[in-house]
Amino acid sequence: MTMDKNFAAVLKLPLVKFAPTYTTGLIAGFFLPVPVCAALFAAAAFAAILPKLLRRKISVCSLGFAVGILLMSLHMILYLEPVADTGGKSLHAECLVNEIEGVRGDRAVYIVSLKIDGLPVKARLFGEDVARTGDHFEALIEFGETDRHGSDISYGITLTGNIREFTLVKHGSGIYSAINTVREKMVSMLRRNIGGDEGALAMSLLFGDSSLVSSGLREAVTVSGVGHFTAVSGTHFTIFFAILLELMAGKQKTARAVISLILIPMAVIFFGASASVVRSAIMLAICSCSPLLLRRSETLNSLCFAVTAMTITSPTVILNAGFQMSVLGVFGTAIVGERFYSEFKLWLPGRMKRMGYIIKPVTVSACAVICTSPVVLHSFGGISLAGAFTSVVLMPFIAVVMLFVLLAGITAMPAMLVPAAVVMRLVCAVVKFIGGFRNLWLPMDFDGAVLLALVCAALISLAAILPKKLFEYGTGGFAALVLTSLIICAAVRSSRCKIDFVSEGGSGAAVIVSKNTAVVYLSGTGSGFAKELTECLRRNGALEIECLIAPDMDCSGALTVKMISDMIPTNAVYSPYYRNSSERSCHQIEIIPIAAEYISVGEITLSTAKTGDESRTEDIVMFEGYMRSVPKNKAGLAIYVSSSQHELPENGINISETNFEIELEKVSEIVIH
Repeated sequence: MTMDKNFAAVLKLPLVKFAPTYTTGLIAGFFLPVPVCAALFAAAAFAAILPKLLRRKISVCSLGFAVGILLMSLHMILYLEPVADTGGKSLHAECLVNEIEGVRGDRAVYIVSLKIDGLPVKARLFGEDVARTGDHFEALIEFGETDRHGSDISYGITLTGNIREFTLVKHGSGIYSAINTVREKMVSMLRRNIGGDEGALAMSLLFGDSSLVSSGLREAVTVSGVGHFTAVSGTHFTIFFAILLELMAGKQKTARAVISLILIPMAVIFFGASASVVRSAIMLAICSCSPLLLRRSETLNSLCFAVTAMTITSPTVILNAGFQMSVLGVFGTAIVGERFYSEFKLWLPGRMKRMGYIIKPVTVSACAVICTSPVVLHSFGGISLAGAFTSVVLMPFIAVVMLFVLLAGITAMPAMLVPAAVVMRLVCAVVKFIGGFRNLWLPMDFDGAVLLALVCAALISLAAILPKKLFEYGTGGFAALVLTSLIICAAVRSSRCKIDFVSEGGSGAAVIVSKNTAVVYLSGTGSGFAKELTECLRRNGALEIECLIAPDMDCSGALTVKMISDMIPTNAVYSPYYRNSSERSCHQIEIIPIAAEYISVGEITLSTAKTGDESRTEDIVMFEGYMRSVPKNKAGLAIYVSSSQHELPENGINISETNFEIELEKVSEIVIH
């Protein structure tokens, strides 16, 4: 009962009561129209003020909602709208390079800070690879049109543009540049001394650079449920400081606190100031300050403070999926997981209680997976059933790798990377083994899946924070909903029968799914299309590809097909392109040289053609390329796969701009004609 009283006292803290409704108000202020926001603000403000008029305490929850909706509305009107008006214009500005997202050839993608009419703005700029992180430059920037509700806004990026004229003002200097120099040296050392999948995965785990990770390993990472390790986040930050604090175990609490407070800003620069890293840094700073202030830090109160502080300075961060997963993950781990384990261990027999060091991490990790599941489902359309277990298994090994990489960077001794290379081999083996069981990925793309996950997460959270006597009711409701979700998923998979159209630039595909198998009909060359196509197959629960048909595949398209077959078992590939064995063996994939004029899916015929071709009369024709005018066709349904095809006929749909699928009653037979 003592624990319950302490936790009940934490729940009564003003910030803990304020933050949940405050964040709800922020989300409402972003998505709802102004009149609705005004009405909700008035109602919340009245509910907050009324108790004061009656000489009672102010309703903190109502106040939180009112402040949230007001703050986001003001941010939209006074900041986002004026900045968005810059879209489509050109201007001269001085920029500070915060981050370099990527480099292709001599072109780079910069994330920069600049000022427009006195307003601080974060923008993504495309230009020559001539600047480095921390540099200042002046440029003539041509901004593109701004999507006021685009996904970039959740990262604080409000404008995108191209650099037309460039003048370097000064190179980066000081601690910022020094830390990034150390980071670049460590990256270079890793690339030289740990090769293959092990080195690529190490780069991804430690620095968030997954560009070198093979397609097969990337799919195994997703299926095994450890994708969150391959994007630098609060987890990396926490592991880093756990190692650091362990090394400082002999120091006094005050010394440890002071050293931590000094190193926290440096670590943020090193790992990158993503929303989840900043959240972790704020919470760690609060925890470090508590010994100096002779106070005890409460995780839930610190979490609420971090959320409130970050959203006051940048309200749209509440929309960032990484930030949401970070916050919900901490809540699921430190609050829900701890409570569930404390209750669960009471039911364990004596011998099982001795295995708490194994059961507790898995229980806590499972609660974190459940609490983050609404965001994961919305982002990826499914969830890994192995995520909780795999995360617990790999966490110690990732900590070991990080320790030796840091030591190698500090001492400049490549020999320190030898243990890291050995550990990474084990990590790769575990990820590939677990990722090989594709049934561990549970697709949940049916209507209401996110809402169902949200209710499950809410029930398990309520069970953790409500009084002990209500714990069983919350847990029972959660278990019933989980069982319902699994039954729905099994029913959807067993009856799944549809054609899902997916596109990326100039390539597209019709993915014909029947239960857990798929037939893929490619339109265009197929180059650079592996990621989008694999996500579509995973989202639809396809365990294997019966056949892949690629009438117009070129050499780069064959590489894409090879990447897809590495990720998902593919029984056959049909294409007339490669006709001699030397070319076929070049990409180590068996291509059957059969031309496909069109295919039949039951009574539906499907073909591909160039945009403007009027010779194809099938039920569905996927057109590649584009025309400036409205293209003519004789298809029953014209599917365009070009992002440049803006003019459409009455029977046309551009799948580069919108998702489209056709439900089928049954796929009895697919015939290649």
